[in-house]
Amino acid sequence: MANGDDQIINPFSIPLQNPGSDKRLRILAAAEEIISNKGFKEATISEIASQAGINDSIIYRHFKGKEDILFSIAEERLKDGLALLDRDLQGLIDPKSQLRKMMWGNLWYQNAYSAYSRILLFECRSSFRFYSSPAFLLIQKYLGRLTAILEQGVKEGIFRGDVTISLMRDMIMGTLDMTTIGFHELKEVENPMFDFEDAAALIELIIIPRTESESFNFDKYSIILESAEKVFAEKGFNRTKMTEIAQLAGVGDGTVYEYFENKDLLLFSIPKRRFEQYFKDLSGVFHPDSVISKLKKLIKYHFSTFLADPHFLRIFVLNLFLNKSFYQAEAFEAFRNYYRLLEEIIEEGKTGGAFRSEVNPRVFRNMMLGTFYHMVTRWLPDAKMSEVDMMKEVNQVADLLTEAVLIAPSQDGSGAKG
Repeated sequence: MANGDDQIINPFSIPLQNPGSDKRLRILAAAEEIISNKGFKEATISEIASQAGINDSIIYRHFKGKEDILFSIAEERLKDGLALLDRDLQGLIDPKSQLRKMMWGNLWYQNAYSAYSRILLFECRSSFRFYSSPAFLLIQKYLGRLTAILEQGVKEGIFRGDVTISLMRDMIMGTLDMTTIGFHELKEVENPMFDFEDAAALIELIIIPRTESESFNFDKYSIILESAEKVFAEKGFNRTKMTEIAQLAGVGDGTVYEYFENKDLLLFSIPKRRFEQYFKDLSGVFHPDSVISKLKKLIKYHFSTFLADPHFLRIFVLNLFLNKSFYQAEAFEAFRNYYRLLEEIIEEGKTGGAFRSEVNPRVFRNMMLGTFYHMVTRWLPDAKMSEVDMMKEVNQVADLLTEAVLIAPSQDGSGAKG
């Protein structure tokens, strides 16, 4: 959102020549400091008024109450952040540069305004009413900027077109959120910017199309099969035309016939591919030394376990994940031990030569957990999202995350998958 050489300007600061000129901003500045240090529940109107150097009654001339102050802090900061983002994106034409700048700016802002960052993450976003506030509309605008960048990248062929924009957005924002949580509550890094390059590299491995020699699952053959499976299921085999499958797959009719001579062969190729994959998955059960299989199974296990227990899922996402106290509680140690398994698998894969040596296990873990959070918060209010649709996304995420860390076939001479 801003260049590293920029001077940090507090949008709540008061001109020295007239310190009483804007009481509203003075109240917000005082509230930001107090709420960040004490938490929303413990902070009081009297403390905020005292910090701002005014009487309690004056606060109610500007705000309805403490919650209004809380959401207004976020609103003012988000206005500032959006202005900085628009400025920083000026002159950047290609979507890849825009995306990197947006990610860089996000982490820079979290560090520059760490008090606001803690408030937005742990106080605002954990409140149901925040999502109907004017501040949340600004978050949607921010996500709209990201969506536009991703859509342009897909249109220009810079970003892959076989992953939905919403899923790409979940993975990007989830990674940034978990990086920030690691900075604030886990104290894993002194500055979230330290993880920027590792995070950006992982994101690019996921959303930028592989060269033909590096492709794993998402080649044209697989895309055509997946498209055929969808059209056959919806329209029936007899009513489906090859042209319809080609359109859904985003390829020409001739490309379909390059891989499949006729519709019957295309139909029979679907179970062939499915059962070959099932066999590989089952083989992993009997060959636990396959680190690739371990990684995929752990990712799928994480999602499927939470989905199988919807009550705990809602509690974890809505009451724990963005709760500062959780990260300081004894219960967090159990969660930490759980997610360390993921980091250990990444280290094992690096040591054994299956995974890229430059992958940062902590950043990978942040990406997985953050993606999970953003996907689930997108699913929960969507009544049309079926469990089948959820598991399709889970399987795709498991593939995307695994393929991002795998050493490409061109590097190790094989295209083996677990």
